[in-house]
Amino acid sequence: MIRGLDYGAIDYLRKPFELDELLARVRTVRRRALGQSATKLQFEDVEIDLLSREVSRAGKSIPLSNREFALLEYLISNANRVVTKTQILEKVWDMNFDPGSNVIEVHLSQLRKKIDRDFDVPLIQTVVGRGYTIKGKRLK
Repeated sequence: MIRGLDYGAIDYLRKPFELDELLARVRTVRRRALGQSATKLQFEDVEIDLLSREVSRAGKSIPLSNREFALLEYLISNANRVVTKTQILEKVWDMNFDPGSNVIEVHLSQLRKKIDRDFDVPLIQTVVGRGYTIKGKRLK
């Protein structure tokens, strides 16, 4: 690993690895190659500043709790893909899935109120029997 990095590799991934981690690293390398800032995410008219933890939609500032921010960041990082409750719990809450818990539904409901309520086009969607997604065109 050290020799590879010394010879110019930009990253190293140990086996076994999570597919989500590999995809996140690929996105990071892609952002670097395109010269995009790794400190901001933009999706449709939603902008997230990862350093200041500020969120806006169509220029309107939207205050989010830490958990809502993490949930939105995860959804946008997996835009146009369905993520399951288990994936969300593992990546946003760092806990194993409890099938009886409605913690995700509660937080998604609050996030939808803040992100989608005052706008014509809702972005956060439920995919019945599968999970959740945020649909649209990624800008950055």
